Amino acid sequence: MPSKVFLGIAGRLLGRFEDLLYPRGTTGEDYLHHYSREFNAIELSDSDLRAVGRKGVERFLSSTPAGFRFAVSRHLELERNWDGEIAELREMVGPLADARKLGAVIVELPSWFQYAAASRKRLAALCETMKDLPLAISFHRRDWYRKAVVAGMRERGVALVSEETDTPDNAAMPAHAVVTAPFAYFRFMGRHRRHHLRRVNQYYEECRYTPEELAPWADRISSIAGWAQVYALFQHRKDASAVYSARLLSRLMG
Repeated sequence: MPSKVFLGIAGRLLGRFEDLLYPRGTTGEDYLHHYSREFNAIELSDSDLRAVGRKGVERFLSSTPAGFRFAVSRHLELERNWDGEIAELREMVGPLADARKLGAVIVELPSWFQYAAASRKRLAALCETMKDLPLAISFHRRDWYRKAVVAGMRERGVALVSEETDTPDNAAMPAHAVVTAPFAYFRFMGRHRRHHLRRVNQYYEECRYTPEELAPWADRISSIAGWAQVYALFQHRKDASAVYSARLLSRLMG
């Protein structure tokens, strides 16, 4: 796998991964240590960091190797004071940045944050406030996917998050391979399939990707990794499909 690719799972690590990622009997405090032996990145929400507190973050840092990277995401709501939220976010990611293990700060904008003059001004102020951090913006509206926005983010060195999903919303941002920063950020949300178990007459769902589905992305990511860092995170699911899919992508990239 290319050295500039940071691969892992988005979401809190759970004990259900025993025998898959962790030896049986591993305690929660040691999950990340075992996880980081195979993957070199993880995306956590700001609420995850808030839950573990400063001591937990210090444990994260001490239990992972120097090349490991943390991505931290936060949802911003329009009716709230963004200045206060950003100040809180900066304080939380500070220890990760000081340890040089902060890979990306992902700001999630609400689906009703539409492309308009006032919104563009507010977004520009947000980018300016966080220009010293590796910032990535996750839009949830297609109307932001236009040349002017891409040019503006490239000028500011802010990444444009790409989400790959099998349940696309016509109004949502499409999956893409546009690079606007020193790093690119890809999220893989999973492929949902229902399977019927005849013996017990029940259905179960799996979200694993197939080689045919991931091969084109492996080529794109490998190409980008020739000149920029790339983050590829698979959304955590109960069926552990994120682990299997991340391993598959790693194999496809060699």
